[in-house]
Amino acid sequence: GQTARLPGRIATETRGRDAGLYVLIARRGGEGVRLGRFSPVAGALLTLACVRHQQSGPSVLKAVPPGQRVAFTGVAFFDGAVYAASTAGLLEFRDGRLKSCLQWNPKDPVIESLWVSPDGKELWLKPAAGLSLTRLSDGRWESTAIPSPKAGYYTRGDALEGFRGIGDDHDWWLVGGGHAWRRDGQGRSWVDERVPSSGRLLGFARVSGLTFALVRHELLPMLGSDRSDFQSDTVEARDPEWRAIPQPGIRFLASYPTKSVAVTPGAMFIRTEKGELLRATSRVLEKVPAPGGCDAMTATTNGELLGSFGDQGVAVLREHWIRLFDRPDSAEWKTWGFREVSISEHGGAIAWAAYVGSAPGSLWIWREQVLTRLWPSP
Repeated sequence: GQTARLPGRIATETRGRDAGLYVLIARRGGEGVRLGRFSPVAGALLTLACVRHQQSGPSVLKAVPPGQRVAFTGVAFFDGAVYAASTAGLLEFRDGRLKSCLQWNPKDPVIESLWVSPDGKELWLKPAAGLSLTRLSDGRWESTAIPSPKAGYYTRGDALEGFRGIGDDHDWWLVGGGHAWRRDGQGRSWVDERVPSSGRLLGFARVSGLTFALVRHELLPMLGSDRSDFQSDTVEARDPEWRAIPQPGIRFLASYPTKSVAVTPGAMFIRTEKGELLRATSRVLEKVPAPGGCDAMTATTNGELLGSFGDQGVAVLREHWIRLFDRPDSAEWKTWGFREVSISEHGGAIAWAAYVGSAPGSLWIWREQVLTRLWPSP
């Protein structure tokens, strides 16, 4: 018998596991939507999230808006350019200079992650605002919704954990919210993958014909792995049922979920929260000796592992680690240490981005044995 005043018309509704009616409300003028739960106890609409409407094409700026801090969250080579995901939007560099700053939401321009499809024909990115993906294909930007989880909704923790594409030579998967979806390029659809029944999925890939899953079992990972009683992450292989890969004497927590896995032919590499490197094959999970603590890693176009190791610089793993160049230095990094590093490679060229503390982000490219700064602009 209660009447509720709502800020707009109800676009859709569903009943959740918790008491109450979940509604999606469209605001006047098509400015966006509001996700809420109407509580029969409180007799009011409890806002769960606000999602702004996103246009399919970005606003193209010739420069980063004045006063907007640039901190990098990812970097990739695509169509002859270097693209950098940042807190100011997506920065496009061509011929060693900033060509444009692309923003889908000027009020919240942060780009959470970006990656390139295995065939090199599509650039994908995940804006921090909302639950959508954006891709660049054939010179056009298109937006698509993130697949719905089996529970029907994402939690705040899912959003904070983030979403990222992980791929091999042929396929790639969107991983997030404890789920994995394979991208069907021909059908332009998502295929929901079967994941291990216990634990929370962090990484997903195909290695030597087997499907691998990086799984978290610890309920309080924010407390770290220095405790003796923490539950170690595991790697499982589907053959055809899920089985744990032996990890003798190894207990670990993977690093930030969206940057913890790299896949090369025959192995899945995992970066731990302590900067250690692990290699998972169909037989065993083992530690990989490294030049130092690993800040970031990626698979190269030649199928090798490329890593950034703090003061030890950037190196590639062949029969042994080969150092390619020293880490670009600054007084801020010496004072604060690294906070976030991203690395990408294409055709022998390497893009390296980092930000630290309150200092501006820094972006460099290494090509033909020469290291050149792209940001801040020389």
